[in-house]
Amino acid sequence: MNTIDIQNITAGYDKRAVISDISLSGNIGDIVAIIGANGSGKSTLLRTIVGDIKPTSGNIFFSDINSYNITTRRRAQIVACVEQETQASQMHIYDYVMMGRTPFRSLFSLTDRDRDREIVAKAIDTVGITHLQNKALAETSGGERRLASIAKALAQQPKILLLDEPTANLDLANKVAIIDLLKTLARTMCIIIVSHDVNEVISVASKALILADGRSICFGDAHDVLTAQNLTKAYHTDICEISIDGKARIMMAKGLM
Repeated sequence: MNTIDIQNITAGYDKRAVISDISLSGNIGDIVAIIGANGSGKSTLLRTIVGDIKPTSGNIFFSDINSYNITTRRRAQIVACVEQETQASQMHIYDYVMMGRTPFRSLFSLTDRDRDREIVAKAIDTVGITHLQNKALAETSGGERRLASIAKALAQQPKILLLDEPTANLDLANKVAIIDLLKTLARTMCIIIVSHDVNEVISVASKALILADGRSICFGDAHDVLTAQNLTKAYHTDICEISIDGKARIMMAKGLM
Protein backbone atom coordinates (compact mmCIF):
# COMPACT_ATOMS: atom_id res chain seq x y z
CA MET A 1 0.00 0.00 0.00
CA ASN A 2 1.45 3.37 -1.05
CA THR A 3 1.57 6.33 1.34
CA ILE A 4 0.28 8.41 -1.57
CA ASP A 5 -1.27 7.08 -4.75
CA ILE A 6 -2.39 9.53 -7.45
CA GLN A 7 -4.47 7.84 -10.11
CA ASN A 8 -5.12 9.51 -13.48
CA ILE A 9 -5.75 13.02 -12.12
CA THR A 10 -7.12 15.75 -14.38
CA ALA A 11 -7.46 19.24 -12.86
CA GLY A 12 -7.35 22.92 -13.71
CA TYR A 13 -9.09 26.26 -13.41
CA ASP A 14 -12.44 27.55 -14.71
CA LYS A 15 -13.22 24.21 -16.38
CA ARG A 16 -9.91 24.37 -18.28
CA ALA A 17 -7.68 21.35 -17.71
CA VAL A 18 -4.10 22.29 -16.82
CA ILE A 19 -2.95 18.76 -15.98
CA SER A 20 -4.41 15.64 -17.58
CA ASP A 21 -4.26 11.96 -16.66
CA ILE A 22 -1.39 12.32 -14.15
CA SER A 23 -0.36 9.39 -11.94
CA LEU A 24 2.37 8.95 -9.34
CA SER A 25 2.96 7.10 -6.10
CA GLY A 26 5.32 7.22 -3.15
CA ASN A 27 6.03 5.61 0.19
CA ILE A 28 7.72 6.57 3.42
CA GLY A 29 11.41 6.79 2.53
CA ASP A 30 10.76 8.23 -0.94
CA ILE A 31 11.65 11.67 -2.19
CA VAL A 32 9.50 12.15 -5.28
CA ALA A 33 10.52 14.98 -7.60
CA ILE A 34 8.14 16.73 -10.00
CA ILE A 35 9.99 18.60 -12.72
CA GLY A 36 9.19 20.31 -15.99
CA ALA A 37 9.35 23.62 -17.81
CA ASN A 38 7.41 26.69 -16.69
CA GLY A 39 3.71 26.19 -17.35
CA SER A 40 3.95 22.40 -17.42
CA GLY A 41 1.50 21.99 -14.53
CA LYS A 42 3.80 21.38 -11.56
CA SER A 43 2.20 23.89 -9.21
CA THR A 44 -1.30 22.86 -10.25
CA LEU A 45 -0.50 19.25 -9.38
CA LEU A 46 0.87 20.32 -5.99
CA ARG A 47 -2.24 22.39 -5.25
CA THR A 48 -4.43 19.45 -6.22
CA ILE A 49 -2.62 17.17 -3.77
CA VAL A 50 -2.98 19.77 -1.00
CA GLY A 51 -6.68 20.07 -1.76
CA ASP A 52 -6.78 23.67 -2.98
CA ILE A 53 -8.00 22.41 -6.36
CA LYS A 54 -10.57 19.66 -6.80
CA PRO A 55 -9.75 17.37 -9.74
CA THR A 56 -12.35 16.83 -12.42
CA SER A 57 -11.43 13.16 -12.70
CA GLY A 58 -9.14 10.62 -11.09
CA ASN A 59 -8.40 9.80 -7.45
CA ILE A 60 -5.86 10.57 -4.76
CA PHE A 61 -5.36 8.06 -1.97
CA PHE A 62 -3.46 8.65 1.25
CA SER A 63 -2.64 5.06 2.22
CA ASP A 64 -6.13 3.50 2.00
CA ILE A 65 -8.02 6.79 2.46
CA ASN A 66 -9.68 8.39 -0.54
CA SER A 67 -8.92 12.11 -0.28
CA TYR A 68 -12.45 12.90 -1.48
CA ASN A 69 -13.86 11.35 1.68
CA ILE A 70 -11.99 13.37 4.30
CA THR A 71 -12.37 16.85 5.76
CA THR A 72 -9.95 19.70 5.20
CA ARG A 73 -8.91 19.33 8.83
CA ARG A 74 -8.13 15.62 8.43
CA ARG A 75 -6.20 16.25 5.20
CA ALA A 76 -4.04 18.80 7.03
CA GLN A 77 -3.16 16.08 9.56
CA ILE A 78 -1.83 13.92 6.72
CA VAL A 79 -0.37 16.38 4.21
CA ALA A 80 1.73 19.50 4.89
CA CYS A 81 2.98 21.93 2.27
CA VAL A 82 5.95 24.32 2.31
CA GLU A 83 5.48 27.23 -0.07
CA GLN A 84 8.29 29.00 -1.92
CA GLU A 85 8.11 32.18 0.13
CA THR A 86 7.41 32.93 3.79
CA GLN A 87 6.19 36.43 4.58
CA ALA A 88 8.74 38.42 6.57
CA SER A 89 6.29 39.44 9.32
CA GLN A 90 6.82 40.44 12.94
CA MET A 91 5.52 37.08 14.14
CA HIS A 92 8.07 35.18 16.19
CA ILE A 93 9.31 31.91 14.72
CA TYR A 94 8.01 29.90 17.69
CA ASP A 95 4.48 31.27 17.24
CA TYR A 96 4.69 30.74 13.48
CA VAL A 97 5.65 27.08 13.92
CA MET A 98 2.87 26.65 16.51
CA MET A 99 0.39 27.45 13.72
CA GLY A 100 1.21 24.00 12.38
CA ARG A 101 -0.70 22.53 15.34
CA THR A 102 -3.97 24.14 14.23
CA PRO A 103 -5.39 20.97 12.59
CA PHE A 104 -5.08 19.14 15.91
CA ARG A 105 -6.61 21.74 18.20
CA SER A 106 -10.15 21.77 19.51
CA LEU A 107 -12.29 24.57 18.14
CA PHE A 108 -13.15 25.42 21.73
CA SER A 109 -9.60 25.37 23.12
CA LEU A 110 -6.97 27.40 21.29
CA THR A 111 -4.44 27.49 24.12
CA ASP A 112 -1.13 25.69 23.66
CA ARG A 113 -1.17 22.29 25.30
CA ASP A 114 1.94 20.60 26.68
CA ARG A 115 1.78 18.14 23.79
CA ASP A 116 1.69 20.99 21.24
CA ARG A 117 4.67 22.67 22.86
CA GLU A 118 6.66 19.43 22.82
CA ILE A 119 5.96 18.85 19.12
CA VAL A 120 6.78 22.45 18.18
CA ALA A 121 10.03 22.38 20.14
CA LYS A 122 11.03 19.14 18.41
CA ALA A 123 10.17 20.54 14.95
CA ILE A 124 12.25 23.66 15.59
CA ASP A 125 15.14 21.58 16.87
CA THR A 126 14.94 19.18 13.92
CA VAL A 127 15.54 21.97 11.41
CA GLY A 128 18.24 23.52 13.59
CA ILE A 129 16.77 26.93 14.43
CA THR A 130 16.16 26.65 18.20
CA HIS A 131 18.43 29.67 18.68
CA LEU A 132 16.10 31.72 16.46
CA GLN A 133 12.74 30.73 17.92
CA ASN A 134 12.19 34.08 19.69
CA LYS A 135 13.17 36.14 16.65
CA ALA A 136 10.65 37.75 14.34
CA LEU A 137 10.48 36.28 10.85
CA ALA A 138 11.35 39.73 9.49
CA GLU A 139 14.65 39.60 11.38
CA THR A 140 15.82 36.38 9.72
CA SER A 141 17.36 35.49 6.36
CA GLY A 142 15.56 33.80 3.48
CA GLY A 143 17.19 30.49 4.32
CA GLU A 144 16.16 30.76 7.98
CA ARG A 145 12.59 31.55 7.01
CA ARG A 146 12.57 28.52 4.72
CA LEU A 147 13.67 26.36 7.65
CA ALA A 148 10.93 27.93 9.80
CA SER A 149 8.38 27.00 7.13
CA ILE A 150 9.60 23.41 7.14
CA ALA A 151 9.39 23.36 10.94
CA LYS A 152 5.78 24.61 10.77
CA ALA A 153 4.97 21.80 8.33
CA LEU A 154 6.67 19.25 10.60
CA ALA A 155 4.51 20.46 13.51
CA GLN A 156 1.56 19.04 11.55
CA GLN A 157 3.20 15.59 11.92
CA PRO A 158 2.46 14.77 8.27
CA LYS A 159 2.89 11.48 6.51
CA ILE A 160 3.36 13.42 3.26
CA LEU A 161 5.44 16.60 2.99
CA LEU A 162 5.16 18.76 -0.13
CA LEU A 163 7.72 21.43 -0.98
CA ASP A 164 7.50 23.94 -3.82
CA GLU A 165 11.02 24.86 -4.99
CA PRO A 166 12.57 24.24 -1.54
CA THR A 167 15.98 25.69 -2.41
CA ALA A 168 14.92 28.53 -4.74
CA ASN A 169 16.79 31.82 -4.19
CA LEU A 170 19.05 30.34 -1.50
CA ASP A 171 22.83 30.43 -1.45
CA LEU A 172 24.87 27.26 -1.84
CA ALA A 173 25.32 26.61 1.90
CA ASN A 174 21.58 26.94 2.57
CA LYS A 175 20.77 24.72 -0.41
CA VAL A 176 23.02 21.97 0.95
CA ALA A 177 21.44 22.34 4.41
CA ILE A 178 17.92 21.98 2.99
CA ILE A 179 18.83 18.97 0.85
CA ASP A 180 20.52 17.22 3.78
CA LEU A 181 17.46 17.94 5.93
CA LEU A 182 15.09 16.46 3.32
CA LYS A 183 17.15 13.28 3.15
CA THR A 184 16.85 12.93 6.92
CA LEU A 185 13.11 13.70 7.00
CA ALA A 186 12.40 11.13 4.27
CA ARG A 187 13.19 8.35 6.75
CA THR A 188 9.83 8.93 8.44
CA MET A 189 7.60 10.33 5.69
CA CYS A 190 7.05 10.59 1.94
CA ILE A 191 8.43 13.82 0.50
CA ILE A 192 7.30 15.37 -2.78
CA ILE A 193 9.25 18.31 -4.20
CA VAL A 194 8.67 20.57 -7.18
CA SER A 195 11.97 21.75 -8.61
CA HIS A 196 13.54 23.39 -11.64
CA ASP A 197 17.02 22.23 -10.66
CA VAL A 198 17.48 18.95 -12.50
CA ASN A 199 20.92 18.25 -11.07
CA GLU A 200 19.72 18.87 -7.54
CA VAL A 201 16.87 16.44 -8.16
CA ILE A 202 19.30 13.82 -9.44
CA SER A 203 21.22 14.05 -6.16
CA VAL A 204 18.21 13.64 -3.88
CA ALA A 205 15.19 12.00 -5.56
CA SER A 206 14.32 8.31 -5.47
CA LYS A 207 11.41 8.77 -7.92
CA ALA A 208 10.66 11.42 -10.51
CA LEU A 209 7.75 12.64 -12.60
CA ILE A 210 8.50 14.72 -15.69
CA LEU A 211 5.68 16.95 -16.92
CA ALA A 212 5.32 18.67 -20.28
CA ASP A 213 2.28 20.68 -21.32
CA GLY A 214 0.22 19.28 -18.44
CA ARG A 215 0.91 15.65 -19.23
CA SER A 216 3.30 13.04 -17.92
CA ILE A 217 6.31 12.21 -20.05
CA CYS A 218 7.26 9.47 -17.61
CA PHE A 219 7.23 8.50 -13.94
CA GLY A 220 9.37 5.99 -12.11
CA ASP A 221 12.78 5.42 -10.58
CA ALA A 222 14.66 8.73 -10.74
CA HIS A 223 17.76 7.21 -12.33
CA ASP A 224 15.69 5.78 -15.16
CA VAL A 225 13.44 8.82 -15.65
CA LEU A 226 16.00 11.63 -15.49
CA THR A 227 17.71 10.99 -18.80
CA ALA A 228 18.93 13.45 -21.41
CA GLN A 229 16.33 12.14 -23.84
CA ASN A 230 13.38 12.68 -21.48
CA LEU A 231 14.61 16.08 -20.34
CA THR A 232 15.07 17.20 -23.95
CA LYS A 233 11.37 16.43 -24.52
CA ALA A 234 10.34 18.28 -21.38
CA TYR A 235 12.37 21.45 -21.86
CA HIS A 236 12.29 21.58 -25.67
CA THR A 237 16.03 22.10 -25.82
CA ASP A 238 18.93 19.72 -26.36
CA ILE A 239 20.14 18.26 -23.07
CA CYS A 240 23.27 16.16 -22.70
CA GLU A 241 24.56 14.06 -19.82
CA ILE A 242 28.03 14.57 -18.39
CA SER A 243 29.60 11.89 -16.19
CA ILE A 244 32.12 12.72 -13.47
CA ASP A 245 34.49 9.95 -12.35
CA GLY A 246 32.13 7.51 -14.00
CA LYS A 247 29.56 7.99 -11.24
CA ALA A 248 28.03 11.43 -10.79
CA ARG A 249 25.72 12.68 -13.52
CA ILE A 250 25.19 16.28 -14.57
CA MET A 251 22.57 17.38 -17.10
CA MET A 252 23.47 20.40 -19.17
CA ALA A 253 21.69 22.26 -21.96
CA LYS A 254 23.97 22.18 -25.00
CA GLY A 255 23.38 25.87 -25.56
CA LEU A 256 25.08 26.64 -22.23
CA MET A 257 28.19 24.56 -22.91
